[in-house]
Amino acid sequence: MHLLFTASADNYITNKIISTTLSASDANVGQASTLDLFKIYDETTFTGFTGSYSAPTEISRLLIKFDLNEISSSISSYAELDGFKAYLNLKDINGSQIAPNKFNVAVYPLSNSWDEGRGSDIYAFNDLDQSNWATASYSNGGYNLWNSQGATSLGYLNSEDIDIIGSGSIAGTEKALFSTQYFANGHEDLFVDVTTAVSATMAGFMNDFGFLVAFSGSEETDSKTRFVKRFASRHARNEYLRPSMVIRFEDNINDQRNSMFFNTSGSLFVENKVRGVGAYFISGSNEEQLSAADSMVAVIHSASFAITASAGPYKSAGKVNQGVYSASFAIDRFSTASLASNASLYEHVVASGSLVMFERWMDSAQRVTYYTGSFTIKSPESSSSELRPNYVVTIKNLANAYKKNEVHRLDLHVRDSNKIYKPVRRSLGLISLRFDEAYYQIRDTRTNDIIVPFTKSNNATRISSDATGMYFNLSTKNWPKGRSYTIDVMVVENQKDRIYETGQTFKVV
Repeated sequence: MHLLFTASADNYITNKIISTTLSASDANVGQASTLDLFKIYDETTFTGFTGSYSAPTEISRLLIKFDLNEISSSISSYAELDGFKAYLNLKDINGSQIAPNKFNVAVYPLSNSWDEGRGSDIYAFNDLDQSNWATASYSNGGYNLWNSQGATSLGYLNSEDIDIIGSGSIAGTEKALFSTQYFANGHEDLFVDVTTAVSATMAGFMNDFGFLVAFSGSEETDSKTRFVKRFASRHARNEYLRPSMVIRFEDNINDQRNSMFFNTSGSLFVENKVRGVGAYFISGSNEEQLSAADSMVAVIHSASFAITASAGPYKSAGKVNQGVYSASFAIDRFSTASLASNASLYEHVVASGSLVMFERWMDSAQRVTYYTGSFTIKSPESSSSELRPNYVVTIKNLANAYKKNEVHRLDLHVRDSNKIYKPVRRSLGLISLRFDEAYYQIRDTRTNDIIVPFTKSNNATRISSDATGMYFNLSTKNWPKGRSYTIDVMVVENQKDRIYETGQTFKVV
């Protein structure tokens, strides 16, 4: 699943020289529509230095915060703390303007709280308020200063007198808590993995003070000017450009009862529900829940052939899916088990075109049966035609509109328009084709902005398959409302990616 969260506060702080005698170190631009990251070396005369002349260096640093309590509560039913990936995403808005290139940006967790502020004058810097180069916040009639101006004091987790955290001990393991990204041409978006810091904060090892974004290491102290890398702030008019925290985790299942092959491991799934809610099977008179990894078995059999596969609750993103059980196994094509005419399993399938295999799901002692079913092993498809399939993908249950911040299951139907079907005397509904590997993407129909991209890493947008067909869970969390969206499907076959547009649209209201 792909979830989107918007920033709760952002700002940039700077010691930029406004005139020969005035610095913006006490100014706030918390309401500005941009987040400006820059460094200017010895280009402005400033008479405020005392003692021997020092070449002035003007620097900015970005502050950004998300409500991690909201994020934690949103994903708690889907993923464990070690089962998701978190990415900080800032959108570039420099456009065709000159920007620095070949530089690194570092993202650090903040060790101090800060206030966004109400300043918005990015030209004169004449709004004094809240967070700035010298001050983190204002409370009880007094200013709370950074430990070092510009929030530059870097240290170890839980150390005193620091502003940003570089590393720390998380559950007894030493971990780096900062992230970096290289910008080659200077117009890239910031998209950086902050999983370690986010999960550590959710687990209570760190306070939720947000992040600081700055030029990395010596790039803040060398004698080179880097002006200006500009990102959109949370106050930008275009909602697509606002800073976001992207959460990705695996929530798909891949039931292969309709695509089983010899000598290849496949998985079967069984789901148990009580009044529409997933529930564990109950074993024995003591009503023990079958919640352990190997608490069940699945017996696969046909005629004299039988194998027993270990089964148990299915996990995705490190989280047990209560009421969902899985078993994985492979069927040997060279099995000598006899069927009709003493043919082997494989010979029977080749001769007849298919073979029905029966399944019985039981407790590990094989005393109680909880589910019985069957699946078919088909003969391998062969064709002399070189005509590539042309899939038509349809969302069967797509509504015209969905409310913001909801999750809906969308069911797919797939047919091959190049396939010729034999005529029949009576109407016969076409069974949907299935893909072993496919992913979905969400686009804005007017702008083509990608809201949810195809994501193979940790199967975040992989399409699921169960006994009823293919589907995926669509989350409209924090999507811009009043917009029209469409769905694309990417099918992976023969190590090639092919994209199919559904052409269907829906709105978020």
